[in-house]
Amino acid sequence: MNQLLLVVQDIRVTWTKASRGGVNAGRRNAVPHALPLTDLPPLDKTLSAAPLVLIHQQYRCTEAADFQMPPPLTTSRAIAAHDKVSFPGTRLKIAPTAITVIYRYSWAATGAPTRYPVARSITLAAGQWGQVQFNGRFGWDAPWTYHLTTLNIGLFTHIDLDVFVRTTPHKTLFDRADLW
Repeated sequence: MNQLLLVVQDIRVTWTKASRGGVNAGRRNAVPHALPLTDLPPLDKTLSAAPLVLIHQQYRCTEAADFQMPPPLTTSRAIAAHDKVSFPGTRLKIAPTAITVIYRYSWAATGAPTRYPVARSITLAAGQWGQVQFNGRFGWDAPWTYHLTTLNIGLFTHIDLDVFVRTTPHKTLFDRADLW
């Protein structure tokens, strides 16, 4: 069986009340929800031999940095079917030839306002990618901050660096609330 690459592009935008409207809101809304894959390290000998490799690219765009796109923080590691892999608000159920992405609202992971905590999922076969997007308000004991999280998740036999920007997701799961 060919090696499978589970690619997770994790883009989070964080802002305060100052960027809820006006010029700052325009900058915030200009942050892309998908990016080309960049700065991918070559797989070392151990990872090249693994049947399934997780590649995680994390981007954090903040109001304090004027919503400029930072370089990604990229990590990679071998994973196996039935490993527990999770990201904020999501858990990945790994099978030998598919990935099920399970999203469940939780106050701590996805923020206010309260939404129905019913789990929703999408299943991706090899060669497919999906997009999960949710937002929330945080700061119960401090001034409010707002987050928009987008996870582009794909299961591939080879990496096309532009897959997330050149193609549309095969499946989507959105949970965006009004953040007053």
